[in-house]
Amino acid sequence: MRSTIVLSDNEDFIENVGVVLDQDNAVDYYLFINLIHALDNTGKNTFVASYTNNSPFFIMPWDTECSWGLNWLKEKYKPVGYSSNGLFDRLIETNVGDYNQNLKDRWAELRQSHFSE
Repeated sequence: MRSTIVLSDNEDFIENVGVVLDQDNAVDYYLFINLIHALDNTGKNTFVASYTNNSPFFIMPWDTECSWGLNWLKEKYKPVGYSSNGLFDRLIETNVGDYNQNLKDRWAELRQSHFSE
């Protein structure tokens, strides 16, 4: 997985990331960490797992105490911007599997249900 996501060129990334990463889950995870503004869940406090040796990896949050306007010292702050990392930046930049449209569509769907006020 690391060689595809971190070390590959864009052509190899586009061709192979769907084999190693569940892209629907990547969309949901990205939207989730941005909804709760989870500062610690872009580079740590995250588990990557798969159901079998041959299935794509999926991302699970862990330890979301630094979210919803609290920092790691449990102090309040006003969230600004968005949370991302190299994987999400690369998915957006390459738009692999129409990732950007999937983000937009899923956001619109979730705003009508789970992410509604």
